[in-house]
Amino acid sequence: MMKNDSLSRRSFLFRGAAAVGAAAAWPAIVPSTVFGAAAPSNRITLGMIGMGLQMGGHFQGMLNRKDVQILAVCDVDKRKRESAKSQAERAYAGQTDSGTYKGCDAYLEYEEVCARPDIDAVMIVTPDHWHAMCSLAAIKAGKDVFCQKPMTLTIR
Repeated sequence: MMKNDSLSRRSFLFRGAAAVGAAAAWPAIVPSTVFGAAAPSNRITLGMIGMGLQMGGHFQGMLNRKDVQILAVCDVDKRKRESAKSQAERAYAGQTDSGTYKGCDAYLEYEEVCARPDIDAVMIVTPDHWHAMCSLAAIKAGKDVFCQKPMTLTIR
């Protein structure tokens, strides 16, 4: 007996609706990295406090991550903070169509970095006796904190 493979109107509409539904759901199923850069909602915005030698490797590592964007650098030494700002802006400029980027700010005071509502997390690589104060300011501001050890030298 021969099977009837003709396409009915009902079957056509059902298959068409299924195809439209699958196409609409596709971006939710496929990871955003398939389409290119990380979506802004998937990117961690970062402030970096303490731009000395210990921060160097962390800084370069964060610049190379597609899911992290450095928005602020902070150091008491003006040369270090301005150098870090320039490096970040050069690195991010290479990722733009215009070839320019001016979205990294340099700060003298760590409290200013912590106060920015657009920063999700801070990385603290300062001399040991500053770790606790910087970390507490960031935590009170609702930031996630990466801090080098020791967190503090005394507990009271």
